[in-house]
Amino acid sequence: MKNLLWVKRHKIVLLFILCFSLPFFAAKLALAFSWYTPGILAKGEWLDREVKFPVNSNAVWRLAYVVPTPCENSCQFAIHALHRIYSGLGKYQSRVEADLVAPKPPDFSLSDEHNLNWLQPPSTSELALDNEILILNPQGVALLRYKIATNNNDGNVQQNAPELAKAVRTDLLRLLNYDRVAVR
Repeated sequence: MKNLLWVKRHKIVLLFILCFSLPFFAAKLALAFSWYTPGILAKGEWLDREVKFPVNSNAVWRLAYVVPTPCENSCQFAIHALHRIYSGLGKYQSRVEADLVAPKPPDFSLSDEHNLNWLQPPSTSELALDNEILILNPQGVALLRYKIATNNNDGNVQQNAPELAKAVRTDLLRLLNYDRVAVR
C-alpha cells in the first residue's frame, strides 16, 4: 500500500524520466544490434588523407576535375558533367567555383566554353588523383572524390554520367547546407 502511494505521488517524475531515457536505450540497442550503419549518407568516397590545393583567398567551395594527361572521350564527358553540375546549382552558384586541376592550363577549348577555372595540383600528394571529380572546402582541402569510368567504347561513360552528376550535386548541396560560413 505504501509503495502504491509513493508511485502515485511520483508518477509525473517517473514518466518524465522514462520519456527522456527511452530514446537513449533505443539508440543503444540500435547500435548494439547493428540496425544503424554509420557513414552511408555520402555518395562519393571520403578521402582518408588531407590533400590541400593552393587556392586564392575567396572562401568558396570548389568542384574540381583532375584532368588526365591525354584528355580523351571520358575526360570530355567529365568536363561537360562538371559544367552541368555547376549550372544546376541555382542559387548556390555564388558559393561554388568549378575548376580543372592540371599542372599547366589545359589547351583545349572546352574549358573556355564552359567558364572553368584552372587550379594547380598540390605539390606533394601521396594520393594518386587522376580522372576524378573532387569537392574542395573553402580552405582548399579535398573532402570527397568521385571516380570517372574510363571509356570502354561501349558508352559506359555516357550511361554513368547522370548518376555521377546526381551524386556529386547531392553531396555538394548537403555540404553547403551544413556550411557555417556566412552567405554572401
